[in-house]
Amino acid sequence: MTTCASSLDPRTRREYDKIDDDIKQTEKMSQHEAAAEKQAAEAKARAAAAAASRELELNKVRSLPPIPKRVASDSYQAPDEADPSFEPDNGGVERKPKRRRVRPAHDFKHKVRSRAGKQNCRRRAKAWCKRNQEYVKTLLQESTDNRELADSFLSILKTRSI
Repeated sequence: MTTCASSLDPRTRREYDKIDDDIKQTEKMSQHEAAAEKQAAEAKARAAAAAASRELELNKVRSLPPIPKRVASDSYQAPDEADPSFEPDNGGVERKPKRRRVRPAHDFKHKVRSRAGKQNCRRRAKAWCKRNQEYVKTLLQESTDNRELADSFLSILKTRSI
C-alpha cells in the first residue's frame, strides 16, 4: 500500500491495494518465467553435452582395430552330449522343474463356502440337541452305554448356551 493511499477514502484505497497486488503478482510471474527459461536452457546444455560425450565414445570405439576372430584350439573339445560317458552337472539325475501352483480366484470363495457349511452343520446339530433334550436325558438315565453320546450332547447344549 502506498503512503498517499492511506489518506484517501476506503474505496480508492481498495483500488490502490488491488493495483499493488496486481503489480506484485506480475513480478512473481516474471520471476517464475525467468526461472523456467533458465532451467530449460540448462537442460538443453546438458543434453548437448551428453550427445557430444556419446559421439566421442563412439568415435573412440570406431577407431579401435577390429577384434580378431577366435580360432578353436585343438586342446579343448566341448563334451558331446550324445556320448554315453557324458555326465551332466547335476550328478546324472534328471529333475523336472517344480511347478508353482497358482491358486485360481475361486479357491477363496470355496474356503468361505466350506466355513459356512461348517457353521450350518453346527447350527443344525445345536437345533437337534435343543429339540431332543428329553431324549438325551432319558439316554443318560437308561444305560451307561450311551453315556458318552449323551455327555457330548449335553456339553454342546451347555457351551452353546441354548
